[in-house]
Amino acid sequence: MLQNLVNQIVAPATANIKISAKAPVKAAAKPAKPVKPVKPAKPVKAAKPAKVALVPFTVFYSEKRGKFMAVNGKGRTEAARKTQEAALAFLKTKYDATGTVV
Repeated sequence: MLQNLVNQIVAPATANIKISAKAPVKAAAKPAKPVKPVKPAKPVKAAKPAKVALVPFTVFYSEKRGKFMAVNGKGRTEAARKTQEAALAFLKTKYDATGTVV
């Protein structure tokens, strides 16, 4: 009977204490991030040749097109002709201006 009384008094006090037989679980180590490959340096772009302002009423040869280009009064190319005489004739006919060959 004495044992019953002891169990009643001791049991409620120890009932709130949790005893774990297992060892505490440690957090798993995070996997290492993969190393990004180093990108090669971008090559330096070659400098573009400066654009030449087109002088009004001039004629020049365009290597790209393989023709003579006539420049109008606003500084824009307007006509592409096979010969420089034809480009000069275009400027004389349309604008009554004497063109110069560059």
